[in-house]
Amino acid sequence: MANLMGKKVIVVGGSSGIGLGVAAATLERGADLMIVGRSADKLERARRALGVDGRVETFAADMTQEANIAALFERIGVFDHLVSTAGTPPPGDPIDQTDIDNVRRFIDNKLVGAVLVAKYAARTLSRGGSMTFTSGINKDRPPVPGGAVVSAIAGSFTYLARAPRLNLRRHV
Repeated sequence: MANLMGKKVIVVGGSSGIGLGVAAATLERGADLMIVGRSADKLERARRALGVDGRVETFAADMTQEANIAALFERIGVFDHLVSTAGTPPPGDPIDQTDIDNVRRFIDNKLVGAVLVAKYAARTLSRGGSMTFTSGINKDRPPVPGGAVVSAIAGSFTYLARAPRLNLRRHV
């Protein structure tokens, strides 16, 4: 991983799991960091665990709420890199038993949330910056028996990455 000294990095889903690992790695390389998640309490625990006073800010936001995401990027301003590992546990029902309300919540959280983050991030991303969205292994190795929905959403991230990349090429 490159030296990130003086770079501003946002990690959405940074209060636990892979996101917290990414946050720690960016700090080790000198970045100033904003970790984002739904729970202010979890974010505060993560900030303390990272142990780098003054270089870690937190922001509680629900990715499915456009006003939350707009406020995040208004607060952060110009930034250099974004990594989103956010998501909720996927529905795991066999397709013939799928609860469509659970599917809609998952789509809102994982896919619509990523679209909202990309929409606002693109407005303040610095020249030469990057956006990375994780989808998980489920697009390639669906869990059995209930992998249809999670595989479809995870697979869509490949396409989500292509179009913004073309747009951003014209603007940065």
